[in-house]
Amino acid sequence: QGEAILALSVSYQVELPAIRETFGELPLTHLKMGELSSDSHWSSEKQAALAMQFFEELKRLAACGFSRIHLIIAAPNSVVFQLGRIYDRRNLPPAIVHQFERTSSPAYPWGVELPSHAVPAPLLVYRSRVITAGEQQA
Repeated sequence: QGEAILALSVSYQVELPAIRETFGELPLTHLKMGELSSDSHWSSEKQAALAMQFFEELKRLAACGFSRIHLIIAAPNSVVFQLGRIYDRRNLPPAIVHQFERTSSPAYPWGVELPSHAVPAPLLVYRSRVITAGEQQA
């Protein structure tokens, strides 16, 4: 089925026009907190609930046959670490977590492809070029 985008708005609203500019018309799912603020996500209960919603959506996208997921996450590190812990690298499609750069064109110029069943080590993906771990050290 190809690739899909999973966007999460936790502390800020993701930039939907920038996502479309970068990724075109790929299928997009947008999960967001009811209240976007810098402290709406601090409780462990809220983080666990958000992580479970994230995991269920990843499983749904995998069941739909998507072969790669582009992750756009507007959240603090504590939430992102929780999401990373729940990502099942053996059973879910490979995923790339993209970095937002407001003044860049496109606004998501690079990302990190997560280790998965198809990717043994994290890879830095810059626009359309993949940079391996060995090249990063050079």
